Amino acid sequence: MKKVMFLLSLLALISCSKDVADEIIGSEESNNAANSTLQIRTRTGSEDATISYPVQVYVFQEDECRAVQTIGDEGQTLNFALTEGTCSVYAIGGASSIDYNLPTKDNATTTTVITLKDGKALTDLMAAKANVTLVDGGTNTVTLGLERKLMLLQDITINKVP
Repeated sequence: MKKVMFLLSLLALISCSKDVADEIIGSEESNNAANSTLQIRTRTGSEDATISYPVQVYVFQEDECRAVQTIGDEGQTLNFALTEGTCSVYAIGGASSIDYNLPTKDNATTTTVITLKDGKALTDLMAAKANVTLVDGGTNTVTLGLERKLMLLQDITINKVP
């Protein structure tokens, strides 16, 4: 009889600990769930300039790329569901995947080099960066001021010179 009581109490203890463990794991997962919204818009750095579309937008938290989206035209707003904390937003205007080798969410870093595809010509590129602190349950709106940038040319080939 003592063995039966011991086994029943042991079984009750194990089942209670599983419920507690499930609650702890569930609360940790909810802490990592997206609890903030980041809205991104674009504008030019000066009144006379126009934005080169498409605009590739990369959002990083703790040096990890959390999201990548494209703004296709003027007036479009992007919405990202993210966890609270500080994030960095990088945007490249005028860089389409047809002309450039663009990083994906899986391989993007804050120092990734964007390269021109073979046989393609340079286009009008613009860039912007912003740092944002997201609060739990809040919505932050960031307007990126895109500016034209002079990009580094590593080599130039001149053809058909007499």
